[in-house]
Order: sequence, then structure tokens, then C-alpha cells
Amino acid sequence: KSRGARLDMEVYMKTNNYSGLLKSKFIEIFFMLLLGICFVGWPGAAVKMMLKAVGIICIIIGTIAFIAFFAAWKGGGTVIGDILTMILGIPFLILGIMIFVKPNTFLDFQGLFFGLLLMVHAVVEMVQSYLYVRLMGGKWWIHMILPIITMILAIIILADPFGAAKSLVVFMGIVLLYSAVSSLVFFIKTLASREKF
Repeated sequence: KSRGARLDMEVYMKTNNYSGLLKSKFIEIFFMLLLGICFVGWPGAAVKMMLKAVGIICIIIGTIAFIAFFAAWKGGGTVIGDILTMILGIPFLILGIMIFVKPNTFLDFQGLFFGLLLMVHAVVEMVQSYLYVRLMGGKWWIHMILPIITMILAIIILADPFGAAKSLVVFMGIVLLYSAVSSLVFFIKTLASREKF
């Protein structure tokens, strides 16, 4: 871990930009939990009724990611974490808009859309975990376990072995809850690391 990298992290963690990024991450986790609970609790007829709510939540998550990125950029520069947050927000934003424009298409290909979205989320988590280990130290494979599980779950959803749409929706809800908890674990680790500076 280089001295320059640690100094950069120390400066960044003390800025308001970083605080804003943490707040946006917390909001993202909250909406992922909410969406997961809805999928698990109401997987049947409620799916169609929830489409607009899902679209709104996805648009909110995507918008928050963009706001966090541009706030950091305007406030004096961005780091790779800000860019990754924006990249993760793009598919959420696109998915939210698609739900409003073509809701029936989403119902027909919900597994495909969700699986691809989850794969993007897993890749972003892997990169964030790598950067965290590079800057803070520790065993890289421990931090990679949760993102790898997320990637495996995404592949399972894309393979669609469920046969019934209702079962797929319930599984997607469980995966969303897992992803939210995984992000929350990383969020807590990041907060703990901030206290060291």
C-alpha cells in the first residue's frame, strides 16, 4: 500500500464529497431492501401493480448515482469510486425508464434484465473490494466472497431454471435482499475505515 495512495484516501475520506457518496450508498441499499421485500412478499399478481413502483425506485437509484458523481466532480475532483457508482446507476436508470415505456416487455424478459443488472452490480462490487484491499490492506479473497456469490446468483437468474414466473420473482427478491446486505457490509467496513483517518 503506497504512501501516496494512503494520503489520497485520507484526504478523500475527510471531504464532504465522500460523505455525500456514503449517504447516496445508504439510500441505494434502502431501496434495494424495499424492492427485495416487495418481490418476496408479493410475487404473484402484485408484480404488475409494482411495476411503476419498481420503475420509480430504479430511476431514483440511478439519479442518486449521477448526483453523487457530479457533486464530487464539482466539489474538486472524482475518484474511481465515484465513477463506479455512476456506472452502476446507468443500468438502474435505463431499467426504470424501460419499465415505464414498455412494461409488458419487462414482464416477458424480467429475468434477463435483472440478471444483467445484477452482473453489473457484482462487477462494481468486485472492483470496489479490490480498491479497498489495495488501499487498506487485508486478504483480497475474503472481500471478494460476497461479490462472487452475487455473480453466481446473477448467472442462475439468467439461466432461469425455475419454470414458473412467480418462483423467479421470489428468487429475484431474495437475491435483492442478499445484494443489499452485501452492500451494507461493505458500507459498514468503509465507515469503520474512515474512523482510522
